[in-house]
Amino acid sequence: ARIQGRYVMMISVGEALDRPRAALKETYWGFSPHTFIRLNAPTHVFVNHLRSNHIHLMYGDWLRELVHLCRVLEIEPVIPENLK
Repeated sequence: ARIQGRYVMMISVGEALDRPRAALKETYWGFSPHTFIRLNAPTHVFVNHLRSNHIHLMYGDWLRELVHLCRVLEIEPVIPENLK
């Protein structure tokens, strides 16, 4: 994603929740999200900083490595846990 012409990557940490597949019917779309997560960042902060309709998840805590990758690639890391 971009902010004022500069590439950014939003990086957050959370926990995947074990929910039954039928719980998807309780969501707005009925088929998404494909995974329920509990974020370490406040939900409103995360949503306010979304720059895309696609979110990618990985198992494990890769925050440090992704921030380092951003620095190497000259991408600004956006970390909702550090924002208000």
